[in-house]
Amino acid sequence: MEKVTCSTGQELYFECRPAFHNPETSPILIQFHGWSGGTVEPGSTDYLLSFPDWTLIRPFDTFGFARNGCWWLGENRQFFFLELMDALVASLRETHGLKGDLYAWGSSMGGFGALFHGFRQKFKAICANVPQVRILGTDYVNNQAERPLIPTIFDPGVLRITWEEVQRKIQSGEDPDLRYSDATCFLDTENPENNPLVFLSQTRYDSTPGYFTQQCLYLVDRLVEAGCNFEMAVQPRQGHTILRDFAMAIQLFESHQDVIHTPFSCPPVRREDSPALLPI
Repeated sequence: MEKVTCSTGQELYFECRPAFHNPETSPILIQFHGWSGGTVEPGSTDYLLSFPDWTLIRPFDTFGFARNGCWWLGENRQFFFLELMDALVASLRETHGLKGDLYAWGSSMGGFGALFHGFRQKFKAICANVPQVRILGTDYVNNQAERPLIPTIFDPGVLRITWEEVQRKIQSGEDPDLRYSDATCFLDTENPENNPLVFLSQTRYDSTPGYFTQQCLYLVDRLVEAGCNFEMAVQPRQGHTILRDFAMAIQLFESHQDVIHTPFSCPPVRREDSPALLPI
């Protein structure tokens, strides 16, 4: 087990299993776990022996309510995970000498982390499974209003805020930190070919009534609007469950190397030009 530290003292523990073959140049998969999945303990034998051509990284989000996770953001409006993830990548590059391309997998809260940090740090590709894409102003949060999950990240005052109010506070400069509640806030809309290739998997009926529209379709809407490349798989299932684990993510990444290493983008689509872009 290793750790990196940020300037405000928080520590991020992570497990690193270098590739068995050509570790210096092998691709690097960072696995972002979901809520309550951040127990700091060694990986299983299967994890350690699988995929010899990939370097596998498991960071642990041990912050937030009951230390079960803070959506890979931070606590009390201190978004220290931005610095911690930078420190993690620097450790891989400088301490371990790993120069390979970065990839991300995550499910639910981990899907948010994979998208947020994958967009921000310009990973090669992201596999997000039933991710939260935006936190505030959604049914997902409003249905958990009595649970102190989100207030540990932001504050109780924004718990039941509407999505329209979130946007107003960001755009007016009244509360720009609220942009971090949107996993797409670091999308490069000027140069969409610089964004990761996104693989999205989602159940048709998730845990809350508005989840499919407010999370899955919102992400698709943002990717289309920015001209980004992606793949979307919706399974005719009910519930909030893992449809693609990290092993399936690696298989997707390996089968799309031609696209990943020859990025292209579509022209950005203005909302008024396409009725398919929903006012989510």
